[in-house]
Amino acid sequence: MRLIAVWALGELEDASAVPVLATAAKDRDPRVRQQAAWALGEIESAQGISTLETLMRDPVAEVRKTAIWALGEIEDGGAVSALATALKDSDPDVRALSAWALGEIEDGLAIEPLLGALKDSDEDVRATAAWALGEIESPRAREGLTAAQRDEVGSVRRAATWALRQLDDDHDPHVHVHVNPRIKVKP
Repeated sequence: MRLIAVWALGELEDASAVPVLATAAKDRDPRVRQQAAWALGEIESAQGISTLETLMRDPVAEVRKTAIWALGEIEDGGAVSALATALKDSDPDVRALSAWALGEIEDGLAIEPLLGALKDSDEDVRATAAWALGEIESPRAREGLTAAQRDEVGSVRRAATWALRQLDDDHDPHVHVHVNPRIKVKP
């Protein structure tokens, strides 16, 4: 019943539900905590950022991933520091999704952490970090992206090449890079 109630609050997409969802985020059932994170992402209110940052430290990886997804949906620079920290999570899916969320936010404070993520042991993290740097479009990323063009994995090289093109004024509308952090967010 709690799970359905939290889902319904997300479907309403009303910021007045944020305090109720903050309470649901403390539920003993990880499914309810994950659903609360999803609902906060659907509402897209910066009022939910502190709750989502707390959920990013949840012991259950699926809860952490959904909280990170929600922060990417909210697109508020206030979450950059927490997302940068999550780039060091033990779960590569959490790290890749953190890079994605930083790309969605497009804040220059994410450049240095994302440059570090270009050296991650996981290829999806590296490719997503390159994509995120392209979304931010800062010339400060040029050197790291140029180095990423020599990565042993093709998807990382392609993402780095796309990102470097975003730094130039003459964007090629025919060049597309698709990154897919391994997460499935379900209502």
